[in-house]
Amino acid sequence: MSELKISPELLQISPEVQDALKNKKPVVALESTIISHGMPFPQNAQTAIEVEETIRKQGAVPATIAIIGGVMKVGLSKEEIELLGREGHNVTKVSRRDLPFVVAAGKKWRNHCGFNDDYCGACRN
Repeated sequence: MSELKISPELLQISPEVQDALKNKKPVVALESTIISHGMPFPQNAQTAIEVEETIRKQGAVPATIAIIGGVMKVGLSKEEIELLGREGHNVTKVSRRDLPFVVAAGKKWRNHCGFNDDYCGACRN
């Protein structure tokens, strides 16, 4: 599979993740399906936030990944996690082949684990 190239204006890496990458700290990529489809709100968002805190306590930086408003986000805010949790099944699953449509539509999309590898590669570039 070829490397995913993402235009900078379509990829938003949180300041926390940017700092970790710059300083060669460990970053843990987290898929967002569990937030939107794993449990009911508010347990889904609370669990995701707790998982991120557990990762921080272990010395790594969490990077929950989703597409919100047509922007691919690596490292979500608490508000973005809660948004995905509230939206639940209204958030659509996306894979690499769906990217042009997803970004153009400007909606909220969750991603699956395999797609996180593409995001992570794009962050290194």
